[in-house]
Amino acid sequence: MKRPLLYCLLLAAVTSIQTSAETIDVFFLAGQSNASGRVYSGYTEDARDSQVLYYYQSDGPSAANVTSGGEFTTLQPLPAATEYGYDSGFYGPEITLGRALVDQGYNTAIIKVSDGGTNLRDDWNPNGSGTENTMWLDWQSQVANALSTLNSEGYTINLRAFFWYQGESDADNAYYSSVYETYFTSFTTEVYAYLGDLGYDSSNMQFVTALIHEDGAYAATDGSEVRAAQQSVMDTLDLGAWFDTSDLTLQSDNMHLDASSIQTVGERFASTYAAAVPEPASFALGLGFAAMLTIAFSKIRRR
Repeated sequence: MKRPLLYCLLLAAVTSIQTSAETIDVFFLAGQSNASGRVYSGYTEDARDSQVLYYYQSDGPSAANVTSGGEFTTLQPLPAATEYGYDSGFYGPEITLGRALVDQGYNTAIIKVSDGGTNLRDDWNPNGSGTENTMWLDWQSQVANALSTLNSEGYTINLRAFFWYQGESDADNAYYSSVYETYFTSFTTEVYAYLGDLGYDSSNMQFVTALIHEDGAYAATDGSEVRAAQQSVMDTLDLGAWFDTSDLTLQSDNMHLDASSIQTVGERFASTYAAAVPEPASFALGLGFAAMLTIAFSKIRRR
């Protein structure tokens, strides 16, 4: 006996949803101190935080790295910096970024590698000597481990976007700022190449850059040159996009964004990304499922 049309359509829809549940949308976040975040106030828990897988190597107010232990956790600030008298840990743009991506319909995983005071010319240079480019090497090893972990847990990986917030340290050096465009071009190329070498499809991965603040202590020297370089590289890159941060407010150190501004940066990363890409697969799946049900019930009413 043939199965009823409604049964077949529902079975197809459920099967499709089960397949989607095994898919994870991966977003990278990298850079220096404003990517790490130098704020600890203004954070409140949100139900969306538990929906985001979060893997990190970052730093708080000290030079020491803080990691998620080589595993994924859920979206949260760094462990409480009690040695500095803070009951809660520092956080960066990832908090509001992750929440916004959940709202956009993504099954979100964020992999963050960041460290304050690092520059592109040495620390993040993919073609460095191996003693200078420590952040590039750290990024490679952490990303390889994070993606391998997701694979081992049975996820199908979609590389969605790379979010970059860095450049203040290069702006504080006349030579580094003058070659920022050259090194940034090389950096974006090598990011895509490395992910491809790991066996992942990065051909549709968006690259989004937050321009450094034009009035900060570092940017006040050669910041305009770095900002121009960031815009130029993103405008040239097929999948590049950028947004400004100069309207946001800095802390009293005139270097680091305050809590409200860090949260705004996360939201701007997400909105800039959303403006550049189509709806996520999960959203399209929902429309498809609704269409299936509409057709099915329409057929039933005709009988």
